[in-house]
Amino acid sequence: HRITALGDGTIRPVLFHHVGKRSALGVGMRMARFEILVLTDSDTWWQPGLLENVQMPFADPNVGAVGTHQTVYQRDSSVWRRIADWLVNVRYLDYVPAMGRAGAVPCISGRTAVYRRSAVMGLIEHLENEYFMGRRCISGDDGRLTWLVLASGYKTVHQSSARALSMFPASFRAFMKQRIRWSRNSYRCYLTAIAKGWLWRVPFVTKVTVLQIILTPLTMGLTMFYLIFNRLDPTPFGVAAAACWLLLGRGIRGISHLRRHPKDILILPVLAVTVILVALPIKLYAFATMNKQGWLTRHADQLGGDGQDAASLATGEVAA
Repeated sequence: HRITALGDGTIRPVLFHHVGKRSALGVGMRMARFEILVLTDSDTWWQPGLLENVQMPFADPNVGAVGTHQTVYQRDSSVWRRIADWLVNVRYLDYVPAMGRAGAVPCISGRTAVYRRSAVMGLIEHLENEYFMGRRCISGDDGRLTWLVLASGYKTVHQSSARALSMFPASFRAFMKQRIRWSRNSYRCYLTAIAKGWLWRVPFVTKVTVLQIILTPLTMGLTMFYLIFNRLDPTPFGVAAAACWLLLGRGIRGISHLRRHPKDILILPVLAVTVILVALPIKLYAFATMNKQGWLTRHADQLGGDGQDAASLATGEVAA
């Protein structure tokens, strides 16, 4: 009734049996009449030209899905949004374009994802009714649909000129809860892709990236163990040298981001510690609890996006 009261003829409210975001996506995709489907989150703001640019790759009939370049809205309002922006930029400036050129982005982010209708209409049932180890999956719909499209033989690509801003958590607690949810989704999605044999059919760069994501706790753990117990000189100089080595390595990996935001070099130590926290305890916990379903950062009475609440909206921290 509230939507109808807006009097906006471009918005059509639809009543249906609601069993989560996936069922809502399914209803919308089945109702769509045109060949290009755009799925977007309510906390995402399109930049000018997104809709025009994101359609370009579909000139190739083998392209089934196109992802957009996403960054953090109001990045300077919180150190955790700046950290999130750094991590997102590394993803969308380096890793995703490389996999997109190979035609196999392993997760077209649901913040704004565009699909060829004919590529996904036969997959909706598998999106809505995904089960992992006997439990219905709730979050992780974007990764699931991406792999269903890849498994059908289509390409999933990236369009860097199609840009969007999205809200991210402003607090450490919400930031970590979001990372736990994303890590759980990744483990379920990628382990399913391995079990189904889908991973072995995608290009090498995507195989390596997915395996690196899965094995991050192991590789980071071995690196830290080797550094601390075999190479670290327990003197002030030795500790300082090890810290500089960690910061240098992280800074080199983030060079694409630092070119755009050079002042972020000041938060490099915070970023380095955050990456270690996410790679070891957070991902290990997510792996052990990967079949725990839920959004963690979203609630039925919440007005904003991930990590947002009515208070933050009311104080102007996040624009409506």
